[in-house]
Amino acid sequence: MTIHLEPPRAATPVAAPERRPTLPLSGPEETPLLTIAIPTYNRACWLVRSLPIVLAQVEAVQDGSIEVLVADNCSTDETPDILNRLAAQHPWVRVTRNPENLGPEGNFFRVRDLARGRYLWILGDDDVLLPDAVARVTRMIGRGYDYLLFDCMCFDEGMDVCRSPSLLRLRADLPFDRVDRVFGATYLGLGFISINVARRDLFGNIGEAEYRHFAHWGLSFFLDACAAASRAKRGIVVAGPILTARGTSREEISPNFNYFTAFLEGPHEACEILRERFGFRRRYIRRFKGAILRRMAWRRLAYERLTGELDVASARRILRAHYGSHLFFWLTCVPLLYLPGVGRAVRLAVRLGGGERARRLLARERG
Repeated sequence: MTIHLEPPRAATPVAAPERRPTLPLSGPEETPLLTIAIPTYNRACWLVRSLPIVLAQVEAVQDGSIEVLVADNCSTDETPDILNRLAAQHPWVRVTRNPENLGPEGNFFRVRDLARGRYLWILGDDDVLLPDAVARVTRMIGRGYDYLLFDCMCFDEGMDVCRSPSLLRLRADLPFDRVDRVFGATYLGLGFISINVARRDLFGNIGEAEYRHFAHWGLSFFLDACAAASRAKRGIVVAGPILTARGTSREEISPNFNYFTAFLEGPHEACEILRERFGFRRRYIRRFKGAILRRMAWRRLAYERLTGELDVASARRILRAHYGSHLFFWLTCVPLLYLPGVGRAVRLAVRLGGGERARRLLARERG
C-alpha cells in the first residue's frame, strides 16, 4: 500500500464457484435496489464493530430498497450467534452459512450469486463505514451510474494508526468512458473490493479454470470486477473516502504467503487477461504496473532487507520477468536487491523517518 490489497487468508478454496439459484431465505420478494453483501469468517471481534454501523446507516435510509446479506464461511467462533441475533432484529438482513469453507474468494462469488439487488456492494467484514456512506452510495446510484468506485482510508491492523487518508489520491470525481484509463490512474482501486459498487449483472466474467488459477493469489474476484467495469456504460470514480480499511496482521497471513508472488506476479497475469480478453490498452496496463513498482515493490524490498526476510532469487525472478521493461525497476529495485549496505541505509532511513510504523519495524528487528 501505502495501502495494500488484503493478502489472501489461510483458507484455501475447496471448489470452484458454481452459478447457484438464490436460496429461499426469508425476506421481501421484490427486487431490492442494492445488496450490501458481507462475506465473513471467524471475525466476530470485528463484526461487532463494523456490522452495527452498516445496519444503522441502512436503517436511516431504509425504504425497502436495500438488503444486507451476510455469508458465514463456516466460522468456528461467535460469528453465528452475532449474525442470528442481528438478523432477528432486522427483517431486511439475510444470513446464510456455507455448508463448507469455500475460501475467501469462493465466498465472494457465493454472495454475488445469492444477492437479489440490482446493484451489488461487497464489504469486508472488518471495514468500517464512514458517516453517510450508504446514503452517498444510493445517491450516486440514483444518478444513473452502473459502476461506482469510491475512495477509502487505510489503517493498521489494529485500526489505531492511519497509514493513508486516501487510496486513490483524487481531488475531484473522475467520470470514465474507458475503464482501462481509470485502471491506470487509480492504482489498485479496482482491486479493493469494498469500494466497488456495480450493477450485479455486470459480474460473472471468468470461468472455472480462471477462477482456480487466480484464486490462490486472491485475485479471481479482482479480475471479475475489472472485467465488470469494462462492461459498464457509465461509470465514475468518486473522490472522498467512504470507509476505513484495516491492514492485515502477520498472524492472519499464511506462513507460505509470498508477497512478490501475490502482489506482483499475480497482478501481471491478471493484466494479461484484461488486455487479451477485455480490451485493456497496453499503455494503461503499463501505467498500472508502474504504480505497483513505485508504491509497493520498492517499499517491500526495503522492508524485507531491513528485517532479513528477502528471498533475493525469488524477488529478482518475478520483478525482472514481469517489470524489467520499467526504468524504475533498474534505478530503484535493482540496488535494493543487490547493493551491499542497503540494509543499513534502509535502517537509517527508518530511524530518521520516525513514526509509529518505524518504531514497530525496529522493535521487530530487535526482537
